[in-house]
Amino acid sequence: MSQNSTSKTPDEAQSMSDVAQETLTETRQMDPLWEKLMRLPFFAEADMGEKRQMYREEQEREERRKEQEREERRKEQEREEEEVERQRQFELEKLRLTSSSKPRSPHVHAVSLPPWEEKTKMDKYLSTCERLLDASKVDQE
Repeated sequence: MSQNSTSKTPDEAQSMSDVAQETLTETRQMDPLWEKLMRLPFFAEADMGEKRQMYREEQEREERRKEQEREERRKEQEREEEEVERQRQFELEKLRLTSSSKPRSPHVHAVSLPPWEEKTKMDKYLSTCERLLDASKVDQE
């Protein structure tokens, strides 16, 4: 007798499952992710355990996507800040060069040459640049 009271017919079990699903759906109505998943045929046909699993997986994917978007926005903001700083430095250098190139008095200014070692380093650097340019011209021909 006690077994009869605890065992359910397939129709009763299905009915209980439907009630549980409706209750869960009602409580999840405010959750847009749950609503989105409920529109998928395979989700609607899945049992409650599978639905919960799919829901958790989708939540995790959504969190990873949001984290990636935050990271991309942060990197983009850093790039923009670096660009603004480079532009500011460029403007300062341009201003410094234009202000220093204007003679303050009509007399001739003495130009100081770099020390011998520095001049040699510059010459080596310039000759290397010339060789690279010549090599790239040959490659293009």
